[in-house]
Amino acid sequence: MTKPGYPAMSIKRKLLFELSPRHVVTRNNITVSQSQIDPVTTELLRNATSSNTRTTYRAAIKHFRRWGGMLPTDSQTLMSYLTDNRMKLKKKTLDVYLTALGQWHESQNLPNPCKDMAVKKLVKGIKNTHGVPEERAYALSLEQISNMISVLREETDTAKKHRNIAVLLLGYFGAFRRSELVNIKVEDIMWSNEGIEITVNRSKTDQEGKGSKRFLAYCDADLCPASALKAWLANGKIKEGYVFRSIDRWDGVSEKGMHPGQVNRLLKSLAKACGYPEALISAHSLRRGFATQSVKNGVDRHKLKSYIGWKSDETMNKYIDDAEKSMDNPVKTVLDGGK
Repeated sequence: MTKPGYPAMSIKRKLLFELSPRHVVTRNNITVSQSQIDPVTTELLRNATSSNTRTTYRAAIKHFRRWGGMLPTDSQTLMSYLTDNRMKLKKKTLDVYLTALGQWHESQNLPNPCKDMAVKKLVKGIKNTHGVPEERAYALSLEQISNMISVLREETDTAKKHRNIAVLLLGYFGAFRRSELVNIKVEDIMWSNEGIEITVNRSKTDQEGKGSKRFLAYCDADLCPASALKAWLANGKIKEGYVFRSIDRWDGVSEKGMHPGQVNRLLKSLAKACGYPEALISAHSLRRGFATQSVKNGVDRHKLKSYIGWKSDETMNKYIDDAEKSMDNPVKTVLDGGK
């Protein structure tokens, strides 16, 4: 319920959080029904924010309200909320939730309590007192990927088997985020005698849809991602639309795209079968694993940055630092006699 003296939900906030369509738009004291907004304008406004961001923001608002908060809120209430949740929210989650709450207020042209100096100092104090090291996805090595593929190849010959092999190999060697992987369409793939070029139309760091390309060459190895993809498309009889699709219990291939969560579940089941740390492995282990393996195998870091699509050296260094630590480790140098 809106507090007295505050405007009703704006179209901007409605599209940012996708709340109830019963609300109306108020601008310059003129009330307009949601149904009167041009549908094209509505769609364009919605596309300004990714669906993942809207989902995350809704979760943040829901968490705040479950705690007992009301919107709009003030800095004192926000500080009480942060103090009560200081041991429950990770640093990254805390930042995201504050961003969501701040966006809620700014989309209503209301004062943003998250920008209050006392709130900022409290957040810093929470991180300094209760902060924990940043969790990074487990980096899967090429050997571990090979073992996972071996597990899949031993399964009964089904459509799901072929799909899962292609998901694993394309996800690893393409260094795709899971959201990018499940949104690849047949129309995004260009085939040649040398390999395949995949266009990523939109990604986490490219919400404007400028696009990027990944070229995966054919190779003789049993882990060739292009060959695995070709086998899956033929087995699934897929000629257009989503490449990776949901498959029912009777091995029926759907026209709907595979849910991102299925990639995580696939990796965790394979990790369990191989005896790897299941709790630490996620879809991001593919991207991080390929980056780490590439550095260990001597791939030039600038070529790797261009291939994976990192926007900054800082982001790249977060991925490759672990690989370089093991390569240039003083203990290893001493024990190997300087070799």
